[in-house]
Amino acid sequence: MGGPKRTEYDISHDKQPHTVNITRPFYCAIHETTVKQFRAFVEETGYETDAEKTGKGGLGWDAATSRVRITKTNYTWRNPGFEQGDTHPVVNVTWNDAQAFVQWLSRKSLRKCRLPTEAEWEYACRAGTGNERALSFLGEARYEELLNVSDRSLHKISSPDSFWTGIDGNDGYPFTSPVGAFPANAWGIHDMHGNAAEWCEDWYDKDYYQISPPDDPVGPPAGEYRVIRGGSWIGALHLAAFDERDNAEENDVDGDRGFRVVVEIENN
Repeated sequence: MGGPKRTEYDISHDKQPHTVNITRPFYCAIHETTVKQFRAFVEETGYETDAEKTGKGGLGWDAATSRVRITKTNYTWRNPGFEQGDTHPVVNVTWNDAQAFVQWLSRKSLRKCRLPTEAEWEYACRAGTGNERALSFLGEARYEELLNVSDRSLHKISSPDSFWTGIDGNDGYPFTSPVGAFPANAWGIHDMHGNAAEWCEDWYDKDYYQISPPDDPVGPPAGEYRVIRGGSWIGALHLAAFDERDNAEENDVDGDRGFRVVVEIENN
């Protein structure tokens, strides 16, 4: 984990920048929460995810129809329809499931663990990069060497109407990749672009950053949807950009969506 103490940068929606100051130090997990980590939580607590409790399941890959966004009752974090190892990011978890995990981790570690605010997430993603780029590594190498988004490995096995148009290259992973399989950003943090899209703590409001406080914004006090950031293995390249914002209901389940943990640092 890592994270400098203070910066200011522009957080965007519809490409309208807004200056934000991050004044409170925090640690950011260097990768998304893995299947192994989530399993440890489930085995210790007996927790059932929203997909399991409702019996509705989640979204995943259906080999019979070659489609990647099929809902089935047996699709959960345990089985998104494609093979995942212990080091892959856990998916088919809701915002509620992520909250249960970080609360458990807080009790276990005796530290304040939580999801990142949207502003903290973008700060960690940018890793000191300014507004002249949409991705922290833009122009430095071929995209398939740098992040896991929709690509040839997915396109060649899937119905073309079941995913976002992606990059022309082959990143080697049609679905999720092991965390850390691609290079870290300048602060040593992996998979901020692509792999699993990530829940943030905040309620979503498309106009929030026009009225938000300049220091440590935490999102609106209420809303209908929660913020999602970072793009995913099924998403187009532009959806993995710094300033792309997505959202979903707290109990929404998707086979391309996971989360990352941050830890608050107590001031001495």
